[in-house]
Amino acid sequence: MMAQDRTIEQFLSDMHETAQGIAAEIAKTDRDTFLNTVTGSWAVERGVIQMGEIAVQMRERHPDFVVAHPALDPEGMRGARNIVVHGYAVISRERVWSMAINRAPEVGELAGALLRALAAER
Repeated sequence: MMAQDRTIEQFLSDMHETAQGIAAEIAKTDRDTFLNTVTGSWAVERGVIQMGEIAVQMRERHPDFVVAHPALDPEGMRGARNIVVHGYAVISRERVWSMAINRAPEVGELAGALLRALAAER
């Protein structure tokens, strides 16, 4: 299925699933281990990239929904994605850790709540 054919529910489901994946990776480690090893941070970095891609595509395909739910913050997620993808010299594992423990759970909870609300409307 191409991105332009995806429903808002599919985008939200992907976002929720990605946030859960980030949380699962973070649960396997502690901050010091995360900051000093690459394997866990790579998985979380991939999740941050995925969240940014989902958010941007959702904004492009369903702009009215995103405007109605500003907490989704696709520009913020896009910015986080760009930091990880482009590195801007060096990727800060501290920054990735912060995104993973602060923003990813918020976005995951929001996506889950929006999915439940949409399902209740149907």
